[in-house]
Amino acid sequence: MTLTNRLMVDNTCSGACSFSYIPLDQSPSLSSISTNSITTGTITLTGTNFNLGTPVVILTNKKTSLSTTVTPLSVTSTSLVFTVPDVETGQYNVKVRIDPVG
Repeated sequence: MTLTNRLMVDNTCSGACSFSYIPLDQSPSLSSISTNSITTGTITLTGTNFNLGTPVVILTNKKTSLSTTVTPLSVTSTSLVFTVPDVETGQYNVKVRIDPVG
């Protein structure tokens, strides 16, 4: 598995909705990934404000577009650790979703 370094915040809404925004300096930010190639083991994501809610990691295969959601083993404001799941060999985008932030 080869990983890319990016943090995305998604929001969806149905019915009567309202959104509030976190100031940029308080928003989650991904600064590094502990490795860019791994088959088994753990990966540590480093950044800021990961503890604003309940984070999950979404791995999306760049070739097939299939996504796998992973619950982190541990989370602090500056790091998130997860175990690499049993996924097909390939390149993956790494997305961190922090609920209820998005």
